[in-house]
Amino acid sequence: ESYVAKHRPAFQEGRLWLAWTLIKRDAFDQAQIILEDMRNNRGTFPDVRRKAMAVQAYLYLEQDEKEKAIPYLESAAEVARERNERARFYYITGQLYQELGQPSSAASSFEQTIAARPNYELELGARLNLAQNAFLSGSGSAEDALKKLGRMAKEDKNLPYESQILFSMAAVSLRSGDKAGGTTYLQQALASPSAGPVQRTEAYKLLGDLAYDQSDYLPAKLYYDTTLTVMNKGDLRYDLVIERRDQLTGIADALTDIQ
Repeated sequence: ESYVAKHRPAFQEGRLWLAWTLIKRDAFDQAQIILEDMRNNRGTFPDVRRKAMAVQAYLYLEQDEKEKAIPYLESAAEVARERNERARFYYITGQLYQELGQPSSAASSFEQTIAARPNYELELGARLNLAQNAFLSGSGSAEDALKKLGRMAKEDKNLPYESQILFSMAAVSLRSGDKAGGTTYLQQALASPSAGPVQRTEAYKLLGDLAYDQSDYLPAKLYYDTTLTVMNKGDLRYDLVIERRDQLTGIADALTDIQ
């Protein structure tokens, strides 16, 4: 409770940053030792302990151990003091449950995201995921999800997010097996004035994948060309898109000559 210096020692925060740095360097075992010690030590400051929960979750995510990360994200959310931070932890938890194929648990996390009263963009993301989860969990149909998303797209306050909503509608259509409908929604998402670089990247790549799967190689090659113009070169999929585009180049040139 008292220190020789007038300010609080930075030792614990330094150890937390050391753990973070070790994770970034793939030294997971060393980071784990530090994090466990910080959680078990009664002298750890409450704010540092809260941050350590999130760093522990990050360690598991870097090791692709989603199920182990979830309890720490939920714990971090419970003790977070800032509502956007709390909502973000719940939102990431919801995304992990989705990836693990647990739509009911995902829905609960997204509801907690909304309950935290975050900024509107995060709230909208949670509502979009909830609309999809009702369909994925079997508690609602694809038609119901599309109607709900369609109403959201028409609201004036959602105009800046129209492309994002249309992309969600495409995802529902594709998961229900309606490739034609999914393609239409993706094209509408690209035509929306609200389409940003991330949305354009995802939509163009998905259109390329759909065309490729249907052996429609010329449009697939063109979609991959466009994907590469908007995709960040640091994207882990960048080299894979280049590889597939290059594989299609000869076929696409031949199809163009034939036409």
